[in-house]
Amino acid sequence: MKITCISDTHTQLKDVSLPPADILVITGDATYRGDFREIADFSAALGKIIKKKLFRQIIFVSGNHDFMFQDNRMAAVGLLPKGIIYLQDSSFTFEGIKFYGSPWQPWFHDWAFNFPEHDARRDFIFASRMWNEIPLDTNVLLTHTPPFGILDKCERDGRLGCPSLRKRLGELTDTGNLKLHVFGHIHEGYGQQIMDGVLYVNASTCNEKYKPVNPPQVVEVNI
Repeated sequence: MKITCISDTHTQLKDVSLPPADILVITGDATYRGDFREIADFSAALGKIIKKKLFRQIIFVSGNHDFMFQDNRMAAVGLLPKGIIYLQDSSFTFEGIKFYGSPWQPWFHDWAFNFPEHDARRDFIFASRMWNEIPLDTNVLLTHTPPFGILDKCERDGRLGCPSLRKRLGELTDTGNLKLHVFGHIHEGYGQQIMDGVLYVNASTCNEKYKPVNPPQVVEVNI
């Protein structure tokens, strides 16, 4: 199954040239402010993509800029075109491949879907509780945050991925079920890395200057 991966389009989805595949996954930060107008514009862009019939399914996970999905989830999801799968700490199975999506990340400048600011001092209690919800039979994991140490390096601030997610990934990897983990959030981490049989993809479309210069990444998953 071919999957086109994008993330962090920040209101510029309409400007992204998308290669066709079976599935398009978008791992957050579709907007900049996350208000009604930006989400409506994002939805309109999705509608145009659907009309082109480039993909058999589109899956979306929100991110720290997508405030309306945190503050009024029902209304935000209601703006999305019919047929779009929105995952928020939930699963979706497509032709035998199980996807799980989550928008959370370590505290980051008081944006949306933040773990508590002092969670690290409490042994990541909140983060661990959220990541432990990921089913062990997940084949494709979609998060907004990277795991700590994997495609998460920011030149100014160092590594900004989630340590608790990295720990949970060890448990998921041990099952042999996980094949692909797609995320964004740290624009400078764009790229791919293979570790312990899992393909990790930082699919950030925008660079650190919020310019949509990074092309979509097409990967293949076989179960």
